[in-house]
Amino acid sequence: MQNKNYERSGSFKYMDMEIRKYTEKDNTNCEYYLNDIDFKNLRKKMGMTQKNFSVFLGISERMVQNIEAKKHIGLNILNRLEKVLGQWKFNWN
Repeated sequence: MQNKNYERSGSFKYMDMEIRKYTEKDNTNCEYYLNDIDFKNLRKKMGMTQKNFSVFLGISERMVQNIEAKKHIGLNILNRLEKVLGQWKFNWN
């Protein structure tokens, strides 16, 4: 996400892969974005379909599709992902 309206705010590390997390610069709506390429690469490395990946992560298949389509997610989804992928790391840069 190389858009000037977004800033990196942390990442998940899982299976030696990083999934970068972004927020809008003002982030008044508490909307978060995961790097779609990182997310898809992890899914493919694990050899999973979107359906299988959604079951593994405990989220809907539609949410997996939304993340891969660069759509925002809420804090509740980040919390679900954290249960599987581990706590995300803050980026203080």
